Amino acid sequence: MEAPAASDATPTPRRTPRTDDVPATPRDDDDGTCAPPPSPITDAAWTLTGYHPGPVLEDVLATGPRRERLVGVTRRQLCVSDDEGASWAVRTSAGATLDAPTLGVFTRDRALVLIAQGSSERPSPPVLRVSRDDGEQWTDRPLPAEAVRAGAAARVFSDRLQRLYVTTTTQLWMSDVDGAAWEGPRALPGRSARDVEACGDTLVARADLDREAFYFRSEDRGVTWRPFRLGALGLEAEGAIVRCVRWRGGIEAGRPPVPGWWSFDQGRTWEPSRYDLAALHDTRALDDDPAAMASRDLPRCATAVTGELTCLAPHRLVLPATDVPWNRERPTQREVHAPAHCDRLRRIDDRRVAALGRGCGFFVSHDLGGMWRAMSVHAGVAPGRGTGGFIDRDTAWRLEGGLWWTRDGGAHWTMVQPAHGHALAYGVFVDRDRGVFVQRDGWVIATEDGGARWRLLLRGDAPRIATAGTTILLTTADRALTSLDGGRTWRRGATPPAGRVLDPTLVVDGERRRIDLSDALRVVQQRDAVDLVHRDDGTARREPLVHGLPRGWVMVAAHATGGVIDRILLSGGAVLQRRRDLAVR
Repeated sequence: MEAPAASDATPTPRRTPRTDDVPATPRDDDDGTCAPPPSPITDAAWTLTGYHPGPVLEDVLATGPRRERLVGVTRRQLCVSDDEGASWAVRTSAGATLDAPTLGVFTRDRALVLIAQGSSERPSPPVLRVSRDDGEQWTDRPLPAEAVRAGAAARVFSDRLQRLYVTTTTQLWMSDVDGAAWEGPRALPGRSARDVEACGDTLVARADLDREAFYFRSEDRGVTWRPFRLGALGLEAEGAIVRCVRWRGGIEAGRPPVPGWWSFDQGRTWEPSRYDLAALHDTRALDDDPAAMASRDLPRCATAVTGELTCLAPHRLVLPATDVPWNRERPTQREVHAPAHCDRLRRIDDRRVAALGRGCGFFVSHDLGGMWRAMSVHAGVAPGRGTGGFIDRDTAWRLEGGLWWTRDGGAHWTMVQPAHGHALAYGVFVDRDRGVFVQRDGWVIATEDGGARWRLLLRGDAPRIATAGTTILLTTADRALTSLDGGRTWRRGATPPAGRVLDPTLVVDGERRRIDLSDALRVVQQRDAVDLVHRDDGTARREPLVHGLPRGWVMVAAHATGGVIDRILLSGGAVLQRRRDLAVR
């Protein structure tokens, strides 16, 4: 290695997996527009590489003859991109906040639909818009007067084919996507009804009768309703789930947390649903955290734009093989895992997948998740100690929902596959291959190939991992260990080699971050500014490097050559670097 990299050594307290997986809260600088925030201002001697902020998208889909256009929605605007999300143009503004907006496409005529009505836990009055020209222009669809008066009690949905539906607790209206008027109202079953959905040409609803709730179905678009019998599955209506598969007009039923049975003939025959054990685990975990459940895609299967079955779950997209026998414990399927802290995945076509979320930005993969390209990045989750560092002037690593490497000073980042980095909490690399990390489950593991493969070292809390060149010092609750070869072999005791001092580390104190390269040189971040502090003859002199950084873009590590800091790594993969054509001050 070159001069010691100011990477991180002392870990922050480990968070539980559930908390660590929750998407970032909305940023203060997120105004809900399609335009990125203003660019930070750097000193003339420094440049900012790999800084690609973008709009905070709530949903996205692909449209056009070859699906070459992306349509996205923020909390306030509808946007389009003709360069895979590198830049976005405004097509219409909402005028008011869109609460949990979702985009959909009608398979029969390719019309686009926007529905914003909050979540089932926190509903808001519905907003409905339709586009017939690949997102160029959007038309507001007024709702029936009774639905408008119902406010947040009204709900809008579609059959994903060609029809739109509006319901209150007692009435239902329907219309073709181009219809000027709503047909109805038609009565819903029971004293009140909820969870009304369209499973192809079949409507299902959960109706309240006196003090009990039962499921009903209608095969004539709400003209008549009849009870949905679940006796063949041994289910009681009160403790069951009945909803749409959203694939081939199917219906799914079963016990919580996700339905265990699918039917494609209105409930006459049933087959096991294709949710795997991971989907069951994800749903149970979210069920314990209502706030996370309201902000995420719950496990749900639907028809992809390619016509294939696609199942969504937090942080992953599953492509089950529907032409082979199903085994829930050993499913035949392909999984796409989200990069960074993205919690939403959208399949664009037969080879492209998009990943988005408030804490990650917008990523695109051209090989179904094999390699991700960051089109824009949101540094919504502030990394702590042990989550990034430099190996040399141009090589650096970082942990952000996965293990990432750059070989060109931050211009491009590549996620290690398989994405074992999702389980890493903190640690160190001493060169491009060798590193030691602590997993979120408490295991200490080591790698000798940059993170592609790992081996277990020990089980136990390791509150301190430090480096001195290629030496790694590890301290647990009951032992201290030293490795002189980057983690391959270990011996008792934690003492740096003679003549070596510990590499500089990141110190976090509230919103203030600092790295001490020496007694005379320190790099400091305070809120949106990063400065170098020189101490000469008892006086301190500040050298401003950058200011105007959006919240969340925080310092992670620094690099020095010849005792002079020339690289600073920020969360999100941005690198602040001293220009090589200018002399060091």
